[in-house]
Amino acid sequence: RNARFFSSGAPGHSPWLTFGRLIRRETGIPVGFIPAAQEGTPREAWHNKKRGMASPALENLLALIWTATSLYDFANFSLNDGGPRLVPKPETPPGIVAGCVWFHGNADCRREGAAASYGENFREFIGRLRAVLESPQLPVVVCQLNRVIGVAKPGESVLWGLVREAQRAAAHDIEKVAVIPTLDAGLSDGIHISAHGNAI
Repeated sequence: RNARFFSSGAPGHSPWLTFGRLIRRETGIPVGFIPAAQEGTPREAWHNKKRGMASPALENLLALIWTATSLYDFANFSLNDGGPRLVPKPETPPGIVAGCVWFHGNADCRREGAAASYGENFREFIGRLRAVLESPQLPVVVCQLNRVIGVAKPGESVLWGLVREAQRAAAHDIEKVAVIPTLDAGLSDGIHISAHGNAI
């Protein structure tokens, strides 16, 4: 279970530092984030019905969770032998994942079938994620897709609307799922939320 992948995309304008500081201020509890976003990944990369859990982005997420929540020996390792070794302490369980923040869907706005089935597939993905993490009540916060300016092909804006509606409905239809609208967030280009938009 060695994590060999990293988050991709544009971390320079990520909302996570601001979000973490907000949680710390409001609760007094420091939190750790495990970013696993992979830019432009379609739904199949996270939840492939035919392959079950064997979906590359989801496998990467699980590997990152395992690495971040397990005990590693950072004092005794060589870069030539693969890095830190897992300290075998079965009596010490891995840390608990407190929740999931999901900001995804634009790749599924390119195909009508993917956009139309987004809600059903998202429900199945959450069920699989909760099952593999053994956390049936895992809270999930969905950042609803933001607006897109000048880059959508003719008719594609309708598909963006279908995915946004599926994300909105998920908060009503799936237990422990909440949605955050982002339509009013500022953009850094035609599709990505700006640093200021992420912070507010």
